[in-house]
Amino acid sequence: MKRILLATALCAAFAGSAFAQTATDAATDSQGNSPIMMDRELVGGFYTDDTMTEMRSVDEMRSAYGALTEEQRETLRTQCEEEENRGTEGTALCSQIMTF
Repeated sequence: MKRILLATALCAAFAGSAFAQTATDAATDSQGNSPIMMDRELVGGFYTDDTMTEMRSVDEMRSAYGALTEEQRETLRTQCEEEENRGTEGTALCSQIMTF
């Protein structure tokens, strides 16, 4: 009987881990970034390609940042403060943005 209870507990523990990996959070997308960090209209100018994997030079990024409205800049900076704490793929972008 103890073995059955132990086996059931182990199965439940592993099932919970598997569920946690497939569950989605409304505040994040498939890469763990907030929707703002994947908004091509807002942050697309910081990248050289459509997949948003290659970042532009610092001067080009500074220019793209300057082209944003003050509200967009504030939203992005606020989001970056949160993203840096999460260690997501948005961290590299945020590291640059926070220096502007």
